[in-house]
Amino acid sequence: MIKMSEKAKNKRFDCVAMKRRGAAALQRRLAGMSDLQEVAYWRERSAEFMASAGRRKAKRLDRAKSYK
Repeated sequence: MIKMSEKAKNKRFDCVAMKRRGAAALQRRLAGMSDLQEVAYWRERSAEFMASAGRRKAKRLDRAKSYK
């Protein structure tokens, strides 16, 4: 058995636990969906992400222009 250090015992953020909670939430969301429904879900989420990423990139470019 691996002993945990004091730092590991007292950490305020647990990445693995966060990943597991996210995976469980996603599994609940997708439960009962057909394959076609899952494909539609992921297409919609991908489109939302790409739109969001585009807005963030545009903001960064605007900020960079203001420094010149």
